[in-house]
Amino acid sequence: MIRRRLAPLFLLALDFACLVVAFHAISWLRGSPGIGAFDNPELLPPFAVLVLAVYLIDGYSTRTDMLSLAYTSQHAIALLASMLVMLLVTYVFIREQYSLQSSRAVIALSFVALIPLTLVYRRWLALRVAAVRKKQPIIFVGSEASCMMFKESCANNHLEQQVLYVATDAAADESVSPWVGLEMYSISQLVALVDRLGNQVEAVVLHDTSRDLPFAVAERLMELHFSGVHTYTLELFH
Repeated sequence: MIRRRLAPLFLLALDFACLVVAFHAISWLRGSPGIGAFDNPELLPPFAVLVLAVYLIDGYSTRTDMLSLAYTSQHAIALLASMLVMLLVTYVFIREQYSLQSSRAVIALSFVALIPLTLVYRRWLALRVAAVRKKQPIIFVGSEASCMMFKESCANNHLEQQVLYVATDAAADESVSPWVGLEMYSISQLVALVDRLGNQVEAVVLHDTSRDLPFAVAERLMELHFSGVHTYTLELFH
């Protein structure tokens, strides 16, 4: 599975490859003058416009729901906007000889072709990420009462991931909750828990603010956050 930090670079490389292939294929099909070799630097402006548009809709983040209809619509609109921007740049701002000026249709049809092409591997990556996330636990930190409330909320929303509960008001030596099916740890065990699981954790959810946590716990959660495991408040998680 592609690591989260490498996923944006993976998508960036695929976007560049698809753009080069699309422009060359459309140019050949239209019978317009060639746009040169595959490493033609004149393809960098449309690539930069494409990257900026996709970046603005979080199209390079593995946390974006790329399977949703909302993202599909945003992605299509972003690439159509890229097409308009590239046409404007090509025929208004670029004064010197530029190979893409030979045909407006090549620019327009290439960006239209990129819509389904760039969506295909994003949806594939989203499916792979979703499959991996189902195996990664979520750590919930709060009082015993809030742990029970969160458990009920997870059941009502059909959350399939395992949830590990850390009770801030549990006894220091308490490791297992008396409630059946609720794996609970004390706050003193949180650091050891995150150290044992590491980046296998999907997220840490805090019912209260981190100001109520011991300094060592808050510091370890911050380190985990910057390593790629995000920490959310309860409201932000929902």
